[in-house]
Formats: sequence, structure tokens, C-alpha cells
Amino acid sequence: MTTYRLRLSTIKEFKVKSTDHLLQEIASVLLCRGLEMSALLKNIANVCCDWNGKAYRYGTKEELIADMKKNKILINMDERKANETN
Repeated sequence: MTTYRLRLSTIKEFKVKSTDHLLQEIASVLLCRGLEMSALLKNIANVCCDWNGKAYRYGTKEELIADMKKNKILINMDERKANETN
């Protein structure tokens, strides 16, 4: 399992098993569970863009997650800890 930190108006940390599980956790934080995948990705991208004004692609899960990491909205805590020890 991988630990992620979501940094929006509140900071939420959670452990996930997969990309789909990660998106489910983000959806629960943003109160948008139950949306179909394309609507969910667009909703998450809109919230992130509103938060910091940066661009977020939402064509695929991988693109959105990559942009969230690049723009420091989503942090992989396991990678961060590994980098701190090196």
C-alpha cells in the first residue's frame, strides 16, 4: 500500500492499494462519490485548478494524478521518505 497526502483546503492522508482506490479516497474528501469516471476526473481537476490556478489534465487517471503530483496537490509520502533518507 502507498501513502498519499492530499493538500487542498484541508490536508488528508490515506493509504491506497491502486489508482482506482486513490481516486475513491479523493472523491470521498471532495464529496463527489458515485460519479462516473469521466465526471469524477473533471470534478477533481476543477477543484485543484480552483485551489491553485494551475492546469490539470483529466483525460485519463494517470494524467490527472501526474499533474496533481507535479503541482504538489498530491504527495506520495513513501517516495518522499525514500528521498529524505538518500
